[in-house]
Amino acid sequence: MKSLWLWLFFVSTGLAQESAPETRPEANEQEEASTESSKPSESDELNSRLKNDDALLHKKQEQWLKENLERYLKSSEKIVIGKIVDFQYLKTNQGKDLEIEVEVSEWIFGKGNHRERFIVPYNAPYRDGKPETVPPVIVESYKMLIFVNKYDSVLEGNALFVVEGGKAFRNKRPTVFLNPRHDRDWVENMVFDEDYLMYELDNIRSSVKTTKKKKCFFFEVLGF
Repeated sequence: MKSLWLWLFFVSTGLAQESAPETRPEANEQEEASTESSKPSESDELNSRLKNDDALLHKKQEQWLKENLERYLKSSEKIVIGKIVDFQYLKTNQGKDLEIEVEVSEWIFGKGNHRERFIVPYNAPYRDGKPETVPPVIVESYKMLIFVNKYDSVLEGNALFVVEGGKAFRNKRPTVFLNPRHDRDWVENMVFDEDYLMYELDNIRSSVKTTKKKKCFFFEVLGF
């Protein structure tokens, strides 16, 4: 009787083992393939990183442009838009300084004549990655936005921007043309460009009104 019970025990155990479901290799392969397909590809990850880098670069440039414009507005006594009609090199600063003659079409700030002469002083050699050190480019017939101090000198020696399509541009490097129309296909709705600093002229006009109004009010309070 005891041997019968042992026999039944081993038989039932064997049947339980035989009835256990086996793992199918096809199912495992399908699950692994599904997992792999859900992972982003290397190209997707690269594109995502590039987009993030572009967004960060754009944000940094926007901040730099804002701070740069604020500095210009604080120091400028005249802001004009006009056509370069003549220029000449001066003997000062080893012949590196310039004098330009401008036919003014708009006084954004300040007052003056229809034709004005401004000095473009040599500031410093260009340093790679520092757009504020780019040397000025003077071309006759170019319509330009110019920031000038109380001595009739162009601010920092390069506060000149070519005017195109309601925007003001300046190259970031000496190896790039001043006018973006001559450097690449023109895009009217250009927002950001790695080779150019760019301001909307309407934004400059509104910033001038706000900044200069605050400055005048401050002097009035002090009794100047």
